Amino acid sequence: MKKYLFLICFPIILFAQSNVKKLTDQLNMLSDASFNNWKYTTNLSIKAEELSSLNYDDSKWLNSQLDEHLIIDSCWFRKVIEVPEFIAGVEVKGTIKFLTSVDDYGYMWINGEAKGKFPWDGEFLLTNDAKPGEKFVIVIKAINTGGP
Repeated sequence: MKKYLFLICFPIILFAQSNVKKLTDQLNMLSDASFNNWKYTTNLSIKAEELSSLNYDDSKWLNSQLDEHLIIDSCWFRKVIEVPEFIAGVEVKGTIKFLTSVDDYGYMWINGEAKGKFPWDGEFLLTNDAKPGEKFVIVIKAINTGGP
């Protein structure tokens, strides 16, 4: 009896693993929609309008990765994002929102337009009509009042 029970359960375990693998693969493909290698500086004397220029030279700034913990008080983050043609094999079109999180709060600019203050997490509309190749200059002034 145990032998048959094992033979019956074994295919179910394999099936479950293949579904987990499928889900993992899909989640990994979605990571294509996140943008790494952000530039940052602790020089807060630079104006947001200057940083919002597509041609601003941030090549001497430091690099930061997603989910990296920085132990600094406050800083500017900057990234030029180009809308890809596909994300996870799906054509990019329609509405694109930008989601961000900083500790403790931040101020957002998109293509030079001030989007306001946000506490910890922010959700911002980039476009309602995405076009591959379209560029967005994202500038965030992250304000930390202590801690990482």
